[in-house]
Amino acid sequence: MIMRKIGVVGAGTMGQGIAEMLAFHGLEVYLTEHSEEKLSQALLQIEQNLDRQIEKWALTQAEKKLALNRIHPTGELAELAGCELIIETITEDLESKKMIFERLDQLCGPEVILASNTSTLSLTELASVTRYQQRVIGMHFVYPVNRTDLVEIVRGLKTSDETFTQTKDFVEHVIQKKGIMVFESPGFVTTRLICLFINEALHVLEEGVASAEDIDSAMRIGYAFQNGP
Repeated sequence: MIMRKIGVVGAGTMGQGIAEMLAFHGLEVYLTEHSEEKLSQALLQIEQNLDRQIEKWALTQAEKKLALNRIHPTGELAELAGCELIIETITEDLESKKMIFERLDQLCGPEVILASNTSTLSLTELASVTRYQQRVIGMHFVYPVNRTDLVEIVRGLKTSDETFTQTKDFVEHVIQKKGIMVFESPGFVTTRLICLFINEALHVLEEGVASAEDIDSAMRIGYAFQNGP
C-alpha cells in the first residue's frame, strides 16, 4: 500500500515535529487538534522551526513553503478517514487514547494503519477497543523528531505481520529513518534505558562526584551523546 496521506492526532510538541517531518518528506499531512487555538499555535511553532532551519542553511524558502502547504489543519477526526496511516500523539493518558482509537476505528476502513506514538502504554490495550486489532501498532518517535533517525516500531499481541511490514517499509523507505522492532513492554527500549541513565546521572551529582556541566560533558564528548543527561 502506498502511503501519501498521513493523519496526525494531537498538535503538541511531538505532533508538531512529526507533522513537520512528514511534510518535509513530501507527504500530505492532516493535523488535528480539538482546540482551534492550539492548532493555530502549532502551525506557528512549525513555521518558526522551519525559519530556524533556514537560518542554519538547512532549508530554503521554497522548501519551507512547500512543507507548510502540505500540512492541512483540521478540528475534526472525520477529516482523517481518507488517510492511509494515522499517528496518534496526544498526552500519555490511556483512557483518552482509547477514545481516540475507538473513534478512528469507526471512521477508517480496515486497511488503514492506526499507530500510536506512546512511549509507555500498552498497544494491546489500545487495540482492544477497535474492531481490527491487527492494524494497531506503535510508532515511537524520539525527540527532536527531525534530527533523530530512529523509530521504535512496537508490536501489540494482535498486530499483524502485514501491518508491521508496511509500517517498517514506510519508516525506512519513505521517511528514511531506522525502524527497530520492539515487543510491547513498559518504556520499550529508548525510554526504559534513558530513565536509568538520567537517574544514575542524578545520583552522581547528588554524591558530589562531578558537577552537572561536567557530567554532561563526560557523556557528550566521551561517549558521543548528542545531549547530556
